[in-house]
Amino acid sequence: MKFNLLPLLALISTSHGWLPSEENREPLLGRDGTSLFNNSLSSDGKRWLPGSTPIRGVNLGSLFVSEPWMMTPTWNGMNCPQSEPRSEFDCMLKLGQTGGDSAFQKHYQDWIPESDFDKMVSYGLNTVRIPVGYWMYEDIVYKDSEHFPRGGLAHLKRICGYASNRGFYIILDLHGAPGAQVANNAFTGQYTPNPGFYQDYQFDRAYKFLAWLR
Repeated sequence: MKFNLLPLLALISTSHGWLPSEENREPLLGRDGTSLFNNSLSSDGKRWLPGSTPIRGVNLGSLFVSEPWMMTPTWNGMNCPQSEPRSEFDCMLKLGQTGGDSAFQKHYQDWIPESDFDKMVSYGLNTVRIPVGYWMYEDIVYKDSEHFPRGGLAHLKRICGYASNRGFYIILDLHGAPGAQVANNAFTGQYTPNPGFYQDYQFDRAYKFLAWLR
């Protein structure tokens, strides 16, 4: 079997585009002072995946980071933009904060019902990946220039509860970084011609998000 390594190499180059070299890297610490990437810690705690159990998982795409191609009927039903630029940012601009919050609250509630987790169990799955955007941490959103739905955290906790109650491992993925890490792509949360993430102040916001999420 042959694999195309180009997508993997592209991903690696993107991830290293904003990470300093190992020798110059400052430790990334959580609010309790513990390294967020301390490999010496046990994998027995809730925050760590097991060392040997196979991961059989599914992605909960478009739940907290909307990708219109993945949810076209729902996107259209929310009266979000039908042509590019199409992203959560653009939908919120169109609907306004109050109307957008209402539309996305309904989406959060309906997109992944609890019964879906029972189906996952029946298929032998044990893991969910949940993409999230930095705007879930509302304290770091620029209210005067960034337009994103509010109130996602309560629904994230609810979804994590469904998964945890069934013994699932949960992988939280920062899918939409501050300023958008890729141009012209809705999965960043903001469809923009130039990625704005690769600046120190945006790295600081990403750090704050990761520390908060932990």
